[in-house]
Amino acid sequence: MGLGTLAVRHDPTSAALVRRSIANDLAGNGIDDDSIDDVVLVASELVGNAVTHAPARLDSGLNVTWEVEPDAVVVRVLDGSPDLPRRRF
Repeated sequence: MGLGTLAVRHDPTSAALVRRSIANDLAGNGIDDDSIDDVVLVASELVGNAVTHAPARLDSGLNVTWEVEPDAVVVRVLDGSPDLPRRRF
């Protein structure tokens, strides 16, 4: 249905910008408020995790994308790190 994209700094304050951008876009696509709340919570957590666990590089920020599908909204956060996530025990 729709695709949004946003490039933000590798900084904890970026989560607020991501939340606002996604919420505005989803509202414009007719997504209900409860679903928007769920999506922005997940997006905020993903950005927070990327900031916390991915090394900050001077030349890279975070690339956030979201895609509205018929039964879901898919959120992706790319942190610029070449390292794949590892499970911690």
